Amino acid sequence: MSQHSFREAVVTALRSDAQLVSLLGGSAGRIVDGAPAHIRMPYVALSRIETESLTGHAQEGERLRFTINIYSRELTRTEAASIADRIKAFLTTGPLTTDSGARCLIFGIGEAIAVLRDRRTWRAELTGRAIVEPEDPQN
Repeated sequence: MSQHSFREAVVTALRSDAQLVSLLGGSAGRIVDGAPAHIRMPYVALSRIETESLTGHAQEGERLRFTINIYSRELTRTEAASIADRIKAFLTTGPLTTDSGARCLIFGIGEAIAVLRDRRTWRAELTGRAIVEPEDPQN
């Protein structure tokens, strides 16, 4: 599975979660892949992915490390923390399936929340690991 497929699977899954979209002001467009040019806060960005094959052959599965950032301009970290908690709960309930049929199991999500240098913006950073199983050739 390529990074592109993983990104698409995660963004599509997060956009399908009504509770998360509600926390983002009702806009699934606030869940993006990469850094948006202009977007209202709060928003969620899948920002970094590192991949490595499990066996030396990517077609046999991959191990990934990823980062998801949540940005908020509320006075306290509460909004960023609530969004981060929802994302962690949603992504760890079971495997994601891509359009090609590959399965992705996300586990081990860590969290850090800090105010940025502008002293107005909170960033929650989720770092996680995933194992991606390739499409089953029997199907």
